[in-house]
Amino acid sequence: MKPSSKQRSLLIGVLVILTVAVVIANRPPTADPNRTPPERAISAPQDFLDTKDTVVRAGDVVTSEGLSTRYYVAPTMKRYVFTDDQTFATWYPSTFQPKIINRKALEALPLAGNVTQRPGMRVIKFASDPAYYVVAHAGVLRSIAPRLLKSYYGPDWAKRVDQIEEYYRADYTIGAELSSFRDYSPLDQYTSSPTISIDKGVIPSIKVERKQ
Repeated sequence: MKPSSKQRSLLIGVLVILTVAVVIANRPPTADPNRTPPERAISAPQDFLDTKDTVVRAGDVVTSEGLSTRYYVAPTMKRYVFTDDQTFATWYPSTFQPKIINRKALEALPLAGNVTQRPGMRVIKFASDPAYYVVAHAGVLRSIAPRLLKSYYGPDWAKRVDQIEEYYRADYTIGAELSSFRDYSPLDQYTSSPTISIDKGVIPSIKVERKQ
């Protein structure tokens, strides 16, 4: 029995629909002009998925295979360099392990500068400068007399002194000299910078009210 003309028309219509569906399914995807590529998206404060499926988040400490240098990732998804172990130790315990990401993902995180020591932790000394400095919020160095250091840190204050390379002096700002015990509180300075982002001003700082 031959199909009627109506049945033939219906069959042809079905074949046409199936053909169009197959063509659409196999067509290469069209680039979305509003979609930001991953390597550009990291300039915004959001997670970044690298090519090894490792998510890099603000606040992470990262490195890459074959590198000894560690980096802090700020909310801007830019990285700050830990210039030495002394600086790293003021922010993290010695057992802390950075997240290892591939080199392409690391290089996609723009460099923003160097990490300075956490305030209130150590005493800084430069080889070319006889002065001792304590660190205040935002990387401000304040020169201080040994008698005041003894008042803050006890008779073994010299064990807190870190010799810093001269070329890292530029990472800090020189502030006013400390002339009184009341001009500086190691504990207040320490609590004012709970994270590197706050110390760098990427996140608003925490105001500490010192008790009189």
